[in-house]
Amino acid sequence: MLFRSFPSVIDCTTNVVLDSINVGYAPMGVSLTPDGNKLFVANSGSNTVNVINTSTNTVTDTITVGVGPGAFGNFISTYTSNVGIPELNTKQDVITIYPNPANTILNIHSQLSILNSQLLITDILGNEVYKETLNGMDNSIDISHWSVGVYFYQVNSDKGIVGKGKFAVIK
Repeated sequence: MLFRSFPSVIDCTTNVVLDSINVGYAPMGVSLTPDGNKLFVANSGSNTVNVINTSTNTVTDTITVGVGPGAFGNFISTYTSNVGIPELNTKQDVITIYPNPANTILNIHSQLSILNSQLLITDILGNEVYKETLNGMDNSIDISHWSVGVYFYQVNSDKGIVGKGKFAVIK
């Protein structure tokens, strides 16, 4: 038997529950639009996605989708390139980014000598935050001023995508 869930709206500065919203059965992920006006909730048990107006904390629409929808991270992006959330089943990459998580310096190591490859980093909303041409096998980026969060990277060469993945910035 599945039970309906009532996710809570929490004030992150005071850790106080402000409201509860009646959504579908077994919610398995959320995504916020870049402007913060709508929240989407994937409901695995009811095969739906609820659209919530964040100003009124009310469900404004329920979309029927495929069987058992679920989400991790933000599944909405205004970025139209092939970056964003990487595929789950990718071939072995030739690029290593470390440490992960990182807080001051991010190192990029190529297992092959791929000259003039393009590194593109986006935030979880798909906004481009960094772009650089990599030269040689080892490169470093100063990320000490970056916001805490998850970022996605993609490295392109004349042979196509040679590496992609995600990393976290912590403080």
